[in-house]
Amino acid sequence: MANETIIINNNNFNKIKTEIPYEKFSQIIKEIEKLYEEIIEIYKKAEHNRRICEKIVKNLKDDFDSTIQILNFPLKVNYNLNSDDDDKRIKADINDLNEYLQYIEGDLTDSDKNVSDIVIHLNALNNTINSKLYDHDEFDEFLSYNDFEILDNDLSSTRKCKRIKNGDNDFVALKLVNNKNDIIKQVKILSKLEKCHNIIKFYGLIIEDNNVDKWYLVNEWAEYGNLRNYYLEYGPLDVNLKLKFAVDIVRGLNFLKSIGMINHISIYAENILITDRETAKIGGNFNSIDYSNMNLERNSKLENLTQYIAPELLNSNSQRYETKSIIYSFGKLLWEIAEEKYPQKRYETFSTNSFLPKEYKEISQKATNDDPYLRPTLAKIFITLNRLYKYDDKNTYVLKNENYFEKDEDKIEDNRRFNRRYNRREG
Repeated sequence: MANETIIINNNNFNKIKTEIPYEKFSQIIKEIEKLYEEIIEIYKKAEHNRRICEKIVKNLKDDFDSTIQILNFPLKVNYNLNSDDDDKRIKADINDLNEYLQYIEGDLTDSDKNVSDIVIHLNALNNTINSKLYDHDEFDEFLSYNDFEILDNDLSSTRKCKRIKNGDNDFVALKLVNNKNDIIKQVKILSKLEKCHNIIKFYGLIIEDNNVDKWYLVNEWAEYGNLRNYYLEYGPLDVNLKLKFAVDIVRGLNFLKSIGMINHISIYAENILITDRETAKIGGNFNSIDYSNMNLERNSKLENLTQYIAPELLNSNSQRYETKSIIYSFGKLLWEIAEEKYPQKRYETFSTNSFLPKEYKEISQKATNDDPYLRPTLAKIFITLNRLYKYDDKNTYVLKNENYFEKDEDKIEDNRRFNRRYNRREG
């Protein structure tokens, strides 16, 4: 759509008697803004995405032009101003959308081909849950405590246990619930997130025997713990695994974005969990932190998250950007994955030892731009990282020790085992 310079005569505008066209005009403007913000983040599988998007854009433009004529605005329009650039941007966005959907479709199992229906259902469910108030005293949908065998007596907030119901005999994690009312609002939708393979599975809630005040979330067990512990114990990690982790995480973020839950999470290394298959999954911390009214110097919960907080959230007078703020945090996480250490400064540079591709470093830097509107979309980040991972998977360099890189796909797993044994011995 061409950029249009509109000059409105206020006197004529005030004389307009009909309110209906103006209301329609306002609605169209809102739809245009929404379209341009979301166009490449639409999470819907369709065979004719290009034609659908172009038709939407054309219809909006036609509606815009017709309502302008009805309102009889005195206009001065330069239809040639950057029109070529606008057309190129729209086509580029549509191309990105098509490429993104192709990648997503290729990653789905046959049982997940109805992903668009799943997304629509979860989005509606999330909106319903957010509109209701819940009292934990009224909640009674608990799993049976006797269906689980506690494997340790660790008093920490997360405990490992075995699920023995119906012969499942698999491992799960019990995570102590701190705020019962908050978690009840999310329980119904958390149980549906199993359709995304990059979010830790949630099975339900249990109450500890003889202690009705202790509630536990029952989550999928992550054998290797969180991402930071993983690279500290098993690093240095090879480039291919770093790219895989990055793609795993951004795929989970795109799913949460599509169902309207992106603003419920906080992204940092301790909330990324690594399973026994070396899959990175967004953890069970689905309560985003309200930074606006917190003193970072005094709040221990935020002490280790300072560099992950988007600058706009540090300004109490700033509006909340939600997705853009999460993108900033993910950009910081990309740096930590590359460097295998916690970012100490707001502006960190990549070392020559990270060996990540140039495009990886660029997308991390763009994601951490101080201006939220200049950060790339999650779909764009996914496309970039997935391309790098698909290419690197064919040309993998693996760190076998501190000074030696070996290119041999057949030896990747052996080298990873070497790294783990080496780090355990050195530790």
